[in-house]
Amino acid sequence: MPDYSVFLLNEEGRIYRSMQLEAGDDTAALKQAQNMIADSQVAEVWLLGRMVGTVPVRT
Repeated sequence: MPDYSVFLLNEEGRIYRSMQLEAGDDTAALKQAQNMIADSQVAEVWLLGRMVGTVPVRT
């Protein structure tokens, strides 16, 4: 399984936390990232040098 990086961004768009996750594909990685975030405005999900997508805040 690929290792994805999840970067949590603050209001200024700066990274304030990073995490790693394993997922079978991009869709699964985005879903896992959605479940990981709590108080960040945006989480970016990356696989190596490719940005997979962004995830908004859970409400």
